[in-house]
This record gives sequence, structure tokens and C-alpha cells, in this order.
Amino acid sequence: QGAQKSTGRVDVQDSVADVRWSHAGQQLVVTHGESSIHVYDVRKLKMGQARSSSDRSDATHKYRFGKGLVETCMFSPSDKCLIASTTKGGLGELSIWDIDSGTKTMGMVEPKATVYPAHTGPIYSLSFSPNGKRFATGASDSIVGLWDTQYVACTHTVSRSSQFVRSVCFSHDSALIASCSEDGGVDVASAATGELVGTVGLNVPNRPFGGADELAFSPKGYMLACARSPSRSVAPAVTVARIRISR
Repeated sequence: QGAQKSTGRVDVQDSVADVRWSHAGQQLVVTHGESSIHVYDVRKLKMGQARSSSDRSDATHKYRFGKGLVETCMFSPSDKCLIASTTKGGLGELSIWDIDSGTKTMGMVEPKATVYPAHTGPIYSLSFSPNGKRFATGASDSIVGLWDTQYVACTHTVSRSSQFVRSVCFSHDSALIASCSEDGGVDVASAATGELVGTVGLNVPNRPFGGADELAFSPKGYMLACARSPSRSVAPAVTVARIRISR
């Protein structure tokens, strides 16, 4: 209860674009603003405030992409691989590699990744389903891709948006996929087929479009948190919506 002290600290020199936990909860993958990705073992993080450079927590793995921009990165369901959304020549790609593979140069590893073409623009959001069978991509081409994890194949798409997709997330039972953009409301679809299940309406004052910026399903049921910033002059707000599915 009350304020808690931090259990560890990661000191970074570059801006942080994204941070994700491993599924086992023992590692963090930190995506930096340009082309580097660092993995940290949270069990080895230094306690309290770092006092000198020698006290800083070192990454267990450091990756750098020679070409292309890294948008986000996450662990595979087994935690043995990493999957990153990368942009090369304006096109969105998925780069997947074994966490211990690659060529090390000057302390950084160039991942030996398998690259999959994915979108015609940068991929801004990645999310695995809780059961690990699917993952979703949301990109600037206004499309949500639904992928089979085992075969790394896009089996269905959601293309009802006219604006770039900001966030995608799965429901607790892996049955639904929610996505948001600058369009009004949040699209809720079948994770298996991409077919529309319904739309969550958001009344966002002082904003020309009614979309959300970030989404998160509850791990316990069909409760969807939608975060958005109405305007620079109005504080951000979070709406929680209960989704009822007619059987």
C-alpha cells in the first residue's frame, strides 16, 4: 500500500520508443528511437539509484540494425525469439530472430533475422494473443494484419479504418482484436476472421476525430481501456468500456 520503492533501474543514453516484458516476466526488451534494441534481465538490475557509470545495469543483449528504423519489439510466446517492426524504404517489415543469434561487432549484435514484408507503411503496434497462436500488426497504411504465429503468415486483415492504426490488442481469451486510429470509435473484430463484432464509441470533446491513442483489454474479461488526448490544452483521458457479445 502507498508509494513503493523501485526494485531496479535501467540507465539509457538514447530515447526510448517502446518497452515490453517477456512472457515469463524475467526480461525487458527496450526499443530505442533509432535502430537499437536492448534486453535486460530484471533479476540482475541494480537496486536503487545509480551513483556512477560502474553502477549502471548492463544489457544482456544489445542489437543494432544496420539499415532501417525500429518502431517496436517484443518477445515471442516462448521468449526464445524477438520480433521487431522495422521500416525500410518506407515499407513496414517484421524481423524475427533467435535471441542468441547474430554477429557481434563493437559490443553490438547485428541480428541474423528473417524478414517478412508486412505493410506498405511503418508498423506502429504489435501484439500477441494471450494463447500465443496469433499476433496482430497495426500500421500507417490503415490496415490491421492478423498473423498465424506458427507459420508467420498474415491470414486476415481489418481494413475498415481510413487513418493510420495507433494501437492493437487482444482480449483475455484471444477471441477479439481491438484497434484504434484517428477515426471515430474503436473497432472490435473477431481475432480469427477480422469480421466486425462492434464499435466502441468515444465521445472526445475538443478533438476533430474520436479515435483513441492506446488500447488495453482487461486480463479478466471484456473490459477495454481506451486512452486518448483530446487536445494539447486538455488533459488526456482514459475511458473503460464493457463489451457485451451477443451469442
